[in-house]
Amino acid sequence: PVDVRIITATHKDLREEVNSGRFRSDLYFRLAVVRVTMPSLRSHPEDLPSVAEALLESLGASAKTHPALFTSAFFTGLANASWPGNVRELRNTLLRALALAGKPGAPPNFGARASTTRAITYVMTRAIR
Repeated sequence: PVDVRIITATHKDLREEVNSGRFRSDLYFRLAVVRVTMPSLRSHPEDLPSVAEALLESLGASAKTHPALFTSAFFTGLANASWPGNVRELRNTLLRALALAGKPGAPPNFGARASTTRAITYVMTRAIR
């Protein structure tokens, strides 16, 4: 016998999917041993700066090497984005910023309804020349 653990993630309510016939019930009951519900980034924007900072550091960035990506204005801009892709989208945005980063710059205020595209555009045009 093989002992296997499978970790899955979805944004759908699998119980509802089973009830509507779009997901196999036998598979659901095999996977639904331990359920962990994670809140979206947009449901707790006050945590986004610390999440972004931890992600940046895990990617090898620091305030010394990439100062424009560690300013309160930059983190505020990130916190104002909606992040429909949740942590994956945030991580990919930060990866893009790091891939293109170079000179420090002062991040702008992205505004209360900023989009991820605006944050990326800033990073690509200002903080990463």
